[in-house]
Amino acid sequence: MLAGFGDLRVVGPETCDDGSVGCSEDCMSAQEGWECIGGNSTSPSECSPMCGDGLLMGNETCDDGKQDEVGCDATCSGFLENYECD
Repeated sequence: MLAGFGDLRVVGPETCDDGSVGCSEDCMSAQEGWECIGGNSTSPSECSPMCGDGLLMGNETCDDGKQDEVGCDATCSGFLENYECD
């Protein structure tokens, strides 16, 4: 990690910085399966898993690749009744 990257501040060429949880190590983009918003020279970006992309990331317990209320719920936090994810 380069100096300044991962320090929880968006400065210089960085587009996000959350300490390398959801942002890439070079702070130039979100990692695959994540979306990041905000952040500036005094506060970090807020990154969260992208629900509905088919990747199980962060605190998601289910992500079937869609947000259609079939299988996983719309927040990727659980299974709908009578469904299970593989």
